[in-house]
Amino acid sequence: MSLKAKKLLEFIVGSLVDKPEEVKIRLSEGEEGAVLSLSVSQEDMGKVIGKNGKIIKAIKTLLHTASLKEGKKLQFALEDKNQKEKGLALPPEGAKEEEGK
Repeated sequence: MSLKAKKLLEFIVGSLVDKPEEVKIRLSEGEEGAVLSLSVSQEDMGKVIGKNGKIIKAIKTLLHTASLKEGKKLQFALEDKNQKEKGLALPPEGAKEEEGK
């Protein structure tokens, strides 16, 4: 399932952005399910998020629906390269943060 979700995300995001070559999707699988992390160029971030977050919410809904069909848990995270470089990147929804950091 996770591979199908990754391909779905690649197709959707690749169609939205101006720099599809800079789209990076990382798939991590664990005991509680899979995590898809998306990174795009800073110039394309607004296109992926959309006005009031409508585009990113729609992408999350599609990925959630695809994961329900397969009976698997899937988390999604949009990584901001600028925040990641500053150490401000947020973990995916539902991810547990380690204490002491």
